[in-house]
Amino acid sequence: MRKVISALLCVVILIGFASCKGNDKEDEVFCVADGGNITVLSLKSADGVFVEKGKKDDVTGVATIIVKNNSEQMLEYGKIVFRVNEIERAEFIISALPAGEECVVMETTARPLEEKDEYILNADDTVFAYCEASTENEKYTIESEGSTLKVTNNGNEPLTVRIAYKYYKDDMYYGGICFRGTFENIAPGETMAKDSSHFDKDCKIVNVTME
Repeated sequence: MRKVISALLCVVILIGFASCKGNDKEDEVFCVADGGNITVLSLKSADGVFVEKGKKDDVTGVATIIVKNNSEQMLEYGKIVFRVNEIERAEFIISALPAGEECVVMETTARPLEEKDEYILNADDTVFAYCEASTENEKYTIESEGSTLKVTNNGNEPLTVRIAYKYYKDDMYYGGICFRGTFENIAPGETMAKDSSHFDKDCKIVNVTME
């Protein structure tokens, strides 16, 4: 599996959430995209650990959105683009967000959010792609224990499984980033285990594909 930052670090991403121009009322959303499939619930500044792009730098006052996937499919990839102060640009990248779920996402370059900033959705540059997703199938069984993932091949032929997972804490996904681990050529009836220092109770499997 790819080495990524410790999932434990992701839980502090919301520390220091401060109010900002653009979403003063809790019952209002910041904007809606893709015909209502995507809602940006808020745009605020946040202090914490920058988890986008697999980094683990401490950041302060970064533009951060909470996104909800209102569709009936997984948001496999999304790029939400804003025009900032008419001439600047901000991007938020989201991968593998399950249907009906919310996710906290920092701006992809850790752009600071200033009090005077005006964010307007750039619909022409904003893109979304959806896919079917599943985490269960009779052909395999997946178990996790601490930092160890185990995949058992329940079928009669060799099996390769790819597991996608995201940071998850307090009923919400953290970071647009998604990580993937591959279990290759598992023999029928066999179990393959892989230990990872970054997978623990603060991560959640969002999709499993077979090859």
